[in-house]
Amino acid sequence: MKKALFTSIFVFSLVLNLAVAGTFGWRYLEMQRQPVFPRVGDSKLTDADFRFIRKQCMRDGPGPMLELRSRINEKRAEALDLLAANPGNPEAVEPKIRDLAALTGQIERQAAARISKVMAALPDEKRQEFLTFLKARAVFGPGMGSGRGMGHGRGRGWCGPGQPPGPPQAVPGKN
Repeated sequence: MKKALFTSIFVFSLVLNLAVAGTFGWRYLEMQRQPVFPRVGDSKLTDADFRFIRKQCMRDGPGPMLELRSRINEKRAEALDLLAANPGNPEAVEPKIRDLAALTGQIERQAAARISKVMAALPDEKRQEFLTFLKARAVFGPGMGSGRGMGHGRGRGWCGPGQPPGPPQAVPGKN
C-alpha cells in the first residue's frame, strides 16, 4: 500500500515538473520569436522595413527611456503622497507637476531624436509611409483595435522599450 502511494506521488510529481518545465520552455520560445506585423490596407512597409525601423529606433537601447519612465513614476508617487498629506490643496503638488512636465519633455525630445534618426535612414518612399504610420499611431494610439494591443501594456511611444513598431490596426467604425 505504501509503495503504491509513494509511486503515485512520485509519478504525479514528475508529471507536474514536466508541465512546469514545458510551460517555461514555451514562454521562452515565444519571447525569442520575432513578431510578425499585420498589414493595414496597401501599406508599402514590409516586415523587414519594420524590423529595420525597430533596429534603428533601439540603436541606443531602451535604457534612457526606461530611466526617464521610472523617474516619472517616482515623481507621480511623490505627487500622490503630497496630495494625501495636503488634502484639498492641489497647489502643494505644483512643484512635482513641473518636474513631471520637464521629464515628459525629455522623453518627447528623445522620441523625436529617435524618429529623426529613423527618418534619415529610410528612403523617400518608405519615409512617407512611415510618416503615415506615425500619424495614424498618434491619432489612434498604439495598438488601438487590435485586441491584444501592439504595446502589450508597456510604454507609450511607438518605439518605447519592449514595444515593437508595427502597422496601425484598423479601428472598427473609424475606417
